[in-house]
Amino acid sequence: MFRAAAGPVPAMPGSFVTVFPDREVTNIVLGFKDNGILYRTAQVELPDTLAPETSEDVLLPLVREVTNTVMFARNQYRETSCGTIAVSGWMQESEPLRTALSSAGGIPVVAVDPWDAWGIPGKPENASLWLGVLGLALRDLS
Repeated sequence: MFRAAAGPVPAMPGSFVTVFPDREVTNIVLGFKDNGILYRTAQVELPDTLAPETSEDVLLPLVREVTNTVMFARNQYRETSCGTIAVSGWMQESEPLRTALSSAGGIPVVAVDPWDAWGIPGKPENASLWLGVLGLALRDLS
């Protein structure tokens, strides 16, 4: 999943955190250039859908996990400072999530669509389910 989101040429200089939220399990990856250096899996319950008026309280457990990961990385990898949080998957377009993450961490948050980043036509409707497969297929191309 990380490889798919990182893109053919890393668009984010230095280190960044990529978040792959899902309804039952969220994957959080600290990346540096085109390498994942810290992988976390967090069990966070999320609603089935997110409306634009979704309360930030619903997203608080996820935001807490991401900010804790950023703080851990800053403490453990002293030379690493997270410059960007990238959200990918079914919640990548969620404005409430991006706003909550940016407010909590003071770090810019961007939406990343691997299908666009790699220029792959024919994005399936359930594209977030294909991120792992896409990343494995692309790992030797980056």
